[in-house]
Amino acid sequence: MEKKQNSVLLNSQRIVIIILSVLLLMTLVAGVTFAWYTRIVSEMLGISLSHPVEIYITDTLNVPQGGSVTLPLEEAKILPGTKINMKLGFVMGKEDRPSSPAYVRVKLQITSNALTDMGGDIISDGLIDFGDGKTTPSPVSSDWVEVDFGEEDGGKWWVFSENVNGQVLARTAYNGEEHTFVDGKIRISTKLTNIFANKDINIDYIVSAIQTMNVENPLLNYSNPTWGKLADDEL
Repeated sequence: MEKKQNSVLLNSQRIVIIILSVLLLMTLVAGVTFAWYTRIVSEMLGISLSHPVEIYITDTLNVPQGGSVTLPLEEAKILPGTKINMKLGFVMGKEDRPSSPAYVRVKLQITSNALTDMGGDIISDGLIDFGDGKTTPSPVSSDWVEVDFGEEDGGKWWVFSENVNGQVLARTAYNGEEHTFVDGKIRISTKLTNIFANKDINIDYIVSAIQTMNVENPLLNYSNPTWGKLADDEL
């Protein structure tokens, strides 16, 4: 009789362990289900600026000797006023790595290692002209809208968007789609002085994407945009 009781007790313990294991597995699966995917990629273009303009006054008013110097191609550098072709965009997924549908936003961060003063402040404005005196690029189409997500979320971004019944909403990008953000010429500012000589300008193109499933449209409340808020806060 005692052996039978022990056997029943042992079987009961096994059943409890199995149930707990199943519940743990369900918890892990649920945790994955309620998560959302995000991906942020960035590409940096480094532009090396050329030597400064050097001019000297001679006391005899004769032209200084030496003439001009032609740099080898691999050492060639960019001068202020130089125009550069730039085409930036995104593609959803790869042939062997498909993507879930996602909302997409992009931004350009332009900096230089030239110092503005003895305090060492880094210059970030006025380094590049985007045409017609603009300091930020103009997207190639109306598929983009500039939105301020606040300082905690990177400030201003260009969001891939669409107009739905008069309301601007973030547009879903699907696997295999390719879209262009900006396509045109940029020009190294003509206002750069010798302080920029032999310094670098970095153009950092940042793309941020988040899955659309279970996520609220980032522009649903245009005055208070979000990025990654659950579509339904009630479980």
